[in-house]
Amino acid sequence: MGDRVGTTFPPGWFSIRMWVPPDAAFKVPQGGDPGYASEGPFYSDIPFYFTASSQAQISGTLTGPSGKPVPGVQVNVTGTDDQGNPVSQQTFSGIDGNYKVALNPGNYTVTPVQPSNATQGQYVPTTCSGARSTHRGCAITLSAGDQAIADFKLGAATVTGVIVDEAGKAQQGVAVNLMGKNDQGEPVSQHTTTGEDGKYTFVPSPGTYTVSPVVPFQGQAEDYANGFKTTSCPGGTPGDGECRNMPVPTDVTATVDFVYGCGVEGVRLHNVEPMVDSKFGAIPYSTVTLIGKGFCPDMKVDFGNDLAETTVDTLKDPLAITEKGARAEVVVARLATTGTVTVISDGQNATLDNVPIDSDSRTLGIENREPL
Repeated sequence: MGDRVGTTFPPGWFSIRMWVPPDAAFKVPQGGDPGYASEGPFYSDIPFYFTASSQAQISGTLTGPSGKPVPGVQVNVTGTDDQGNPVSQQTFSGIDGNYKVALNPGNYTVTPVQPSNATQGQYVPTTCSGARSTHRGCAITLSAGDQAIADFKLGAATVTGVIVDEAGKAQQGVAVNLMGKNDQGEPVSQHTTTGEDGKYTFVPSPGTYTVSPVVPFQGQAEDYANGFKTTSCPGGTPGDGECRNMPVPTDVTATVDFVYGCGVEGVRLHNVEPMVDSKFGAIPYSTVTLIGKGFCPDMKVDFGNDLAETTVDTLKDPLAITEKGARAEVVVARLATTGTVTVISDGQNATLDNVPIDSDSRTLGIENREPL
């Protein structure tokens, strides 16, 4: 036997030594006998047998992206104890971000309740002692007396950028979309707009995303040609007005910038099979597809010659705009050999004269650009 203070006792016999001061009586009951009393002063050794507790404990700390503790987070512990009984307990992190749960031996999963707003990120385990770590929970097998640790951090990614025009002027109020999947394969869809400084910010959970601004055009078709050039797309694939499949890990800031411009830089001609007319017979016709940086809300495009003419007005007919550009199908009489493309848009008047209408497909650039 012996005495210990403030320590953990292994199983076995121990004693507690008690000091009985003068003029005090100490009574020790024995069975049904009321016992005997002795007056102090003296020491008395009280023997006892210590049995080890079968309970164990899981504790941990919840922190934010900066490493500061996060109080008030609900932590769920579910599983089965060693007797096969289902277990479900809840607790909350304290002001220091710490929590603890006493449990019987068994198999458990510790999972913090994720923020209701996905833009705040997701809790992921950073320490999972004596166990395997799942993506959002910590799976632990406890034996009697175990002291397991399950720490979690609020992991968040940041996607930010700025949108300017070709002169460097900030573009305020531009809608920007972030679409993709987080690293659990769950779909993520977030939307925001640029501020006065042309900047925007998303804070999604880690994952792979596509960022794309929306051409500022009222009543536009969903596939309105994009007038944005991607100037920064770290780890992703820059495309026509978007940054595709960009990986964004935890605690990483990805900067995706765009330049907004519009205007036609050329036309793509494609001659197709002749169309049969009841009066003229087989008439060849061409599909004219405008190519360039994008199509502004005030754009008008005219394609024509002496025998056939058409106009694409993006204000009056937004559905005339397709994903790859404004598309005008022109029926041309067999005697016509050339046409003229005229574009009025974004302060410029661009023309492409003598566009040959023949049997070949081709792409031609607009060189003649004059300020209005």
